[in-house]
Amino acid sequence: NKGVLFIDEVATVNPITQQDLLTAMQDKKYSITGKSERSAGAMVRTEPVPCDFILVAAGNVDTIKKMHPALRSRIRGYGYEVVMENEIADTVQNRELYYQFVAQEVMKDGKIPHFSKSACNEIIKIARKFSGKKKKLTLKFRELGGLIRAAGDLAKEDGSKFVTVKHVKSASLISKTLEQQLADKHIRHVSEYRVVRNDGEEIGRVNGLAVIGQSGIVLPIEAEVTSGGKKKEIIATGQLGKIAKEAIENVSAIVMKSFGKDI
Repeated sequence: NKGVLFIDEVATVNPITQQDLLTAMQDKKYSITGKSERSAGAMVRTEPVPCDFILVAAGNVDTIKKMHPALRSRIRGYGYEVVMENEIADTVQNRELYYQFVAQEVMKDGKIPHFSKSACNEIIKIARKFSGKKKKLTLKFRELGGLIRAAGDLAKEDGSKFVTVKHVKSASLISKTLEQQLADKHIRHVSEYRVVRNDGEEIGRVNGLAVIGQSGIVLPIEAEVTSGGKKKEIIATGQLGKIAKEAIENVSAIVMKSFGKDI
């Protein structure tokens, strides 16, 4: 009562509990009851006790649909919904904050050596890559923290006084994400059968880039032309998504504009 209630991953809370939370927020009081159906205290119910509090809840955008509609309406009506940023601007000031973050992770671990300035710059370089945007740095510190600890472990194994760029690069290869590992496995499989060709030229075939999470692979794209049929049409195979199908239509429009031919 008269405090702050913080709930992480609020959308994953049981719907019944969300309803109880809504009741407590509306009435500013709530009865203490036994929650376990098999417990001897299941029938216990006290007089309502004060519970006037400030609610701070966190969650992911893709799980918002699981929230109780009345609870979310209450939050919107009496509070604020704030979308947190996933990246920050790549400025000198923010890069200095990254140096501080690296030092904090080292101190928090307590077992790994400190990072050299060049190793910190390598962490910042990887943060740029994780952001996926120009002149931005990622705010996904959990993934970066794992990379920092992996690099520190390698430096400790080498007996090095400081973590160097070599250790950071080696750690980035060891601590690859699931998508990157799947991409590497597919690349090895493709290379065995020479599916991707990186020399010479061939009509109707190009190499394309496929994105998998924060990784990607090179895949061949082939086109075949056949006569017949009542009308002109483009048949795209490979279980393409909406964006890929729209891209094909854009190509058709560009060909029509540039060459005056409807394909």
